[in-house]
Amino acid sequence: MDGVDLLKHLRVHCPEIPVIAISGGAPGRATIEYSAALAATFGADAVFFKPFDNEELVAAVREISGAADDPAG
Repeated sequence: MDGVDLLKHLRVHCPEIPVIAISGGAPGRATIEYSAALAATFGADAVFFKPFDNEELVAAVREISGAADDPAG
């Protein structure tokens, strides 16, 4: 099972679980972009390419988890 298959499975069986997809080190930019498009199509809440900015990932986690709305978060 690859990441897109896992994402499809989660969306069917556990749709309430937020998902952040992070592209692997697949060779070729087109392959990475295609994987990211598939992840977005099948319901990823956010998609990141490696290498990515850690602060952007933290912000996405906070936004998706609702911590951005929580002053203590």
